[in-house]
Amino acid sequence: MAEKAVLYTVKPEWLTEYKSNELSSNFADSGIDPAEFMLEGRIDGVYKDGDTTVICEIKSADEHPASAAKAHYLQAAVYAFIESRELPADAKLRIDIIYGLYSDHDDLKIYSFAETPESVSRFLRPYAVRYGCFVRLMNVHNDRIRQQLRELPFIFDRFREGQRRLSVNVYNTLAPFDGSVLLCQAPTGIGKTAGTLYPALKAMRFSDGEKSAIFYFTARGEGARPPFDALKLAGQNAGELRYCVLTAKDKICSFEAAAGGSGNNRNFKCDPENCDAGREHYDRVDAAIQEAILGPERCFDRRFISVLARKHCVCPFELMLDLSEFCDVIICDYNYLFDPESFLRRYFEGKGGQFFFLIDEAHQLPDRVRSMYSAYLNASDFAKLAKGKKRLRIGKNCLKTAEFIEQGSDLLFEQGTDPCSKEPVPGGLLSKEFLQQLDQFTNAAAEYLESHENDALRLQYFDVLHFMKMHEVAKDGGFTLRTTGEEGDRTVSLVCIDPARIIHDKCALGRGTVLFSGSLLPANYYSGQLGYPDAPFVQFESPFPRENLLVLAATGFDTRYKYRADSYGRLAAFIVALGTALKKGNYIVYFNSYSYLESVLELIPEDFRDGCVFVQPRSSDAALRKEFLDGFRQEPDGLRLGFCVLGGNFSEGVDLPGTRLSGTIIVGTGLPQVGDNTELMRSYYESQQEGYGYNNAYFYPGINKVIQAAGRVIRTETDRGFVLLIDRRYRFYDHRAALPASWQLEAYSNEQKIIDRIVAFISQI
Repeated sequence: MAEKAVLYTVKPEWLTEYKSNELSSNFADSGIDPAEFMLEGRIDGVYKDGDTTVICEIKSADEHPASAAKAHYLQAAVYAFIESRELPADAKLRIDIIYGLYSDHDDLKIYSFAETPESVSRFLRPYAVRYGCFVRLMNVHNDRIRQQLRELPFIFDRFREGQRRLSVNVYNTLAPFDGSVLLCQAPTGIGKTAGTLYPALKAMRFSDGEKSAIFYFTARGEGARPPFDALKLAGQNAGELRYCVLTAKDKICSFEAAAGGSGNNRNFKCDPENCDAGREHYDRVDAAIQEAILGPERCFDRRFISVLARKHCVCPFELMLDLSEFCDVIICDYNYLFDPESFLRRYFEGKGGQFFFLIDEAHQLPDRVRSMYSAYLNASDFAKLAKGKKRLRIGKNCLKTAEFIEQGSDLLFEQGTDPCSKEPVPGGLLSKEFLQQLDQFTNAAAEYLESHENDALRLQYFDVLHFMKMHEVAKDGGFTLRTTGEEGDRTVSLVCIDPARIIHDKCALGRGTVLFSGSLLPANYYSGQLGYPDAPFVQFESPFPRENLLVLAATGFDTRYKYRADSYGRLAAFIVALGTALKKGNYIVYFNSYSYLESVLELIPEDFRDGCVFVQPRSSDAALRKEFLDGFRQEPDGLRLGFCVLGGNFSEGVDLPGTRLSGTIIVGTGLPQVGDNTELMRSYYESQQEGYGYNNAYFYPGINKVIQAAGRVIRTETDRGFVLLIDRRYRFYDHRAALPASWQLEAYSNEQKIIDRIVAFISQI
């Protein structure tokens, strides 16, 4: 491994139009168990330099990072081994690792290594020995876990009503390993976590030796707890069952070199070069992995991984990902499959494996994907970055980019394209000139950041890269491109309107997918949004007694936006009257927005408000969220009214069983606020099918929020409580028809009748 760094001021001729090639070969050595490995990869370039075969590995960075230098060489050495299989053992090889190719200056840094086929093979052998150790451990584990899964009984003593049918549907979808997809409407109480995980585990026993795993995707962190608990129970009868919970890098990292942590990943900066754990990670991580998989622990959660990473001084995030490859079930956020930046490349890029996807709270997925794939660039952000740098290359590029955005559609958009099209747009939506300018900005920013610390520029650099990547995705349709804002503060927005194609393509990476939720109605709306309009859709009724839930509608209130101000006083008086009549108990009042909540709250007398009205924290801080929910105690002595926002952190994913929550009051119909993006959605879907625009952009998403908030009340078969819907529109058929069939809605315009009905019902609890 004789290294010589060579600075090229002119790019070699072959680099002007290089083409990468797929390579594969066996690495055979009778002294290793297993004695043969399949090596695969994509070589960036190979050419002859006299009698020397040159293997080229191209890296996007302008300079090689010390923490990854060995890994970069090892990658290229694998390609050199494959390429030289037919050459004599003493043939001349050279490995060139190239940095700086993608900058717009001509300087290249090329690190060259003189090798022979024999020296490369000798270098790779210790790695093959180490890898062979892990392969043997995995083979033993796979044999044992398949046998245990064959004999695995149901996680609980018995199936709940409807749960067996759910499990059978899931099993029949997954067991063929043919990529089938199932959509399930499974309400609270049916046991959808166990009802999907158990059949997935039973089906996994048929995996044929390829890399296999069940991915359980959740919409938020709290969603990891139910599958985690279910797997813990399953592990009592399947001792080999390994599972892990993936945690975001900024949350699991505790090393000082990572600035700006605390869960805000835009401010988080991973710097392996200045991190004790990052610098030598690849030299130390094997020992950490071996300790984990040979030890007694079967659950690799955040606490376990953090302790192990500290012990071995390795990157906890990378260790977590490495350990996930030895797990049978991986619990993680939607991001790890659907996000274009943070999806798990080791699983979902390239050949793939035998993966099952269980996607919980699937009604949230379309909006999450829209958010992931939308991108925005603001002219004033670029102008601010140029301050003090106007004579520098980066400053000039910031100003030029801002100028493009300010001048609007004539310079931004490709002429003759439909800026809101479902159909593919081969040339893209942006003008070539603007794309070239964005490319020049990224090159200038990368060069500047090599020698300067500038967090704002670093974030803008990644925003531009994301924007350009999303423009490539947008060529296939379902996006819109527009400019908004006043002069001096214009924004160019690339908005994902229709996520169906993206969701479909991502789910197609699995050998079977189940998308399920407690509120996935109407079926035709969600099956279309999720990219599978023709997939089987199964619906289950709530297993809880209908008489345990009282559903009322107060139809004497008009909460529509233009009449909303007139409702503040009446609503405040009604809430006070109802709370006074109830005297004690835990209840939540949901409003369509924080401003609506505050407007009503201001009109509630202080003597009533103090001590019994508690407003949800605006912050998403986990500790504040827990503190708010902990206030809803079993068997309360007095009255507690939570004031929360519909569709927020406290209307979904909240579990308050028993008397911790005895009723919800939902003000309005949950309609999203009228805005640029929702209006674009309305126009888009209306153009696809007349009459669908309003429903798809406003009505169905709003009603879903109402159903989700109402679902907080009945959490177990013994719970009793009420749901009060406040809005005149619940008199109409279209609104009633969109509500769950199990709700026996009673509508009253007289407020006192509503209070009397609720008090009489609650008194029986």
